Amino acid sequence: MKSIIKGHYQAHKDVDAVDAEVLVQSGYWIIRYKDPKGHMQQLSWSEAEIISLVPGNTYVLQNNEYPRFISIDQALAQRMKPKSAVSSWFKDRKEAALVGSVTMILVLGMLALWKLVPLVANAIATRIPIETEQKLGLEMQKSFLSQYTVDTALTLLVNEYLDSLQLPSSYDLQLYVVQSDQVNAFAVPGGTIVIFSEILKKMKRHEALAALIGHEATHIEHRHSLKSLARSIAWSSTLSMIIGGSDVISGIMVKNVNNLTSLKYSRSLEHEADTRAVQILGDKRIDLIGMIELMHTLQQIDTSGHAVEFLQTHPLTTHRMEVAMEASRVQKSPVSRLDLLSIWSKIKQAEGVR
Repeated sequence: MKSIIKGHYQAHKDVDAVDAEVLVQSGYWIIRYKDPKGHMQQLSWSEAEIISLVPGNTYVLQNNEYPRFISIDQALAQRMKPKSAVSSWFKDRKEAALVGSVTMILVLGMLALWKLVPLVANAIATRIPIETEQKLGLEMQKSFLSQYTVDTALTLLVNEYLDSLQLPSSYDLQLYVVQSDQVNAFAVPGGTIVIFSEILKKMKRHEALAALIGHEATHIEHRHSLKSLARSIAWSSTLSMIIGGSDVISGIMVKNVNNLTSLKYSRSLEHEADTRAVQILGDKRIDLIGMIELMHTLQQIDTSGHAVEFLQTHPLTTHRMEVAMEASRVQKSPVSRLDLLSIWSKIKQAEGVR
């Protein structure tokens, strides 16, 4: 094809077309013409954006009527034939249909994953043997506690309190109190509960501690922590976990130990933990007012503008508060646990010397 093609250039519909020529280069048209004042003008069009209008001798940039280059040169017409307005119309719609189909497949795929990934994560977490979970928990516990100072005196006392509670559990439960101004507590898979010193400081009565321990112990007993942690990292590691099984998921979870402090449980898991904690405290005849006071205290701190990490990871809904209040109202004959009260007094004395 010759490189220079004669024709006419029309800037817009209100002016006449003027003599022009096109220099066809690789991927570009260089259009040259003289304006009404006789000055030579030059502009560049990307060939990828050029289409021909019916009857095929007028060329414009896509989605425009002007400016236009007009030429009856057959070589140019042949070059641009695949990009006629008609073929472009069909091509655009074929691409639109393809894009629509691909988009629909992606949306359906994402919806399937949204449903499937939690199921896969739960299935893998459930199939991990308790012994493996305990080893995993020990690694996570070491990794996390290395970042904080463990309050040895308070840790000994809250474990004494735990022993006196005599909670039914498949795990060897252990409590750690770490020094921090965060209002938080969480369960580590395998049997460890970490309590931040600030949340312990906010408690006014020992029944609140019993409620907190019962709640977190339920998360451990029903593997809520393991399942929730698996879900939180499943989107990026589902394939690896499926292929590698327990060893792979264990390695991934240890690397994501910091997620424990920001691990948010679903409402259904929180409801299950609350319900079981209420049952445990009821069986022990421990006054359920402790659970209400714990929730109320945390709620007051949160609304005062202070960050309460516990409420961020354990969302306190109106329904949860109502359930606790109703359980307390119908509780029959709670007793004063002098053994627990004695240990609680020691805990508050130990806090006071700090």
